[in-house]
Amino acid sequence: MSEHARTALWSSLSGYKDLEEPLIALRCSESLARGRALFVSSSMPIRDVDMFFHAALSRERPEIGCNRGASGIDGIVSSALGYAQGRCRALTLLVGDTAALYDLGALRQVQDCPHPVVVVVVNNGGCGIFRFLPIAQHAEMMEKFFLNSHNVNFESLASSFGIDYMRASTTAEFDSCLHHAESSGKHVLLEAVTSSDRLVQVHRDIAAAVGYSLDLFLEQFVQTSWVWHGDRDKPVLLLLHGFLGCKEDWDPLVPLLLQDGSCSCIAVDLPGHGDFAWKEGTMSSQLALSWEVSCFLLDMLLERLGVASCGLVGYSMGGRLALNFAQKHPARVQSLCILSAHPGLETSEERFQRVWADRARADELRRLVEEGEGEEEGQVVKVKEEAWNEWLTEWYGQCIFGEIVKSEKFPQIMAR
Repeated sequence: MSEHARTALWSSLSGYKDLEEPLIALRCSESLARGRALFVSSSMPIRDVDMFFHAALSRERPEIGCNRGASGIDGIVSSALGYAQGRCRALTLLVGDTAALYDLGALRQVQDCPHPVVVVVVNNGGCGIFRFLPIAQHAEMMEKFFLNSHNVNFESLASSFGIDYMRASTTAEFDSCLHHAESSGKHVLLEAVTSSDRLVQVHRDIAAAVGYSLDLFLEQFVQTSWVWHGDRDKPVLLLLHGFLGCKEDWDPLVPLLLQDGSCSCIAVDLPGHGDFAWKEGTMSSQLALSWEVSCFLLDMLLERLGVASCGLVGYSMGGRLALNFAQKHPARVQSLCILSAHPGLETSEERFQRVWADRARADELRRLVEEGEGEEEGQVVKVKEEAWNEWLTEWYGQCIFGEIVKSEKFPQIMAR
């Protein structure tokens, strides 16, 4: 999956001739020499590394340090120098122009660092990150109180502190400069000149390109199981089952919902349940079963079926998913019917107790898996089945399920 994201990133960035900030983060991540450490400034650099670094990583992960000062961007250069000395490694510092200026005096200490330091200063004219905020629509206020524009000559600053200087404003220049700076064994200040006017749009373009690529990936390797009951020309109710359930849970209720002929019903197996499946090796189970993927698959299913909007009916876990889906895709949702679920517990004590109860339950499930590993073939299924049946009986024995464990249909529930 990361390969798809990486390909989309490079494809998107290849259309830009001028140097862009996401690409700087990618290059600093990928071109680090073996054994070199990376220190990342607060503000835009750490956000770019957080967003793009893992998708770009194609070999052993380098060491990364960061520090948030009392005001966010103060003391970054000083912290990076301390990190280099503490780790006894050559270091590349990725820092914004304003953050570098906030700790200008620390450039004096660069010469005293026993390990080569390359300071990559992203110069977008000052505080480009604020262009992502709504205040950016108000040019006069933005310029006066947020941008902190400057025309600082970083070459003169580097010369004043006895540091070698390089400058790049295109991708080709930056690649060449970064390679020479990191291989020189010297202290270097590399000024990477970008335009904050393009900053927001570039990030949006990249996000759109990666999102589209992953949409195609999930559509190709994930199998969603669903059934559509009733007249497909009628308004749709999308039915979301609870934990350990499946789309067939709704079978007794569907005839009642359809009897007046006012709607149709789509019941779907949620990730990890029923006949849902994904191609082994394409993604982790943690990702495949995540809320994000679940919401995406529901949206993709509605799109594929030509359902512009629908009513959502969710039970328990399905109810929580319905609330999340409505928040992410409000245009898709005409109405919500939430059963045995709500937006959240009211008090911090209730939330705390719920978190610990959920963690304890998750630990129980993990132990069931771990106890089956490493056993002789032929015993694994038996051990897991016994432990699993015991856990299920305890789960369905909770008062919320009434006397379901005594019902005639309980063996069917256990079997599925």
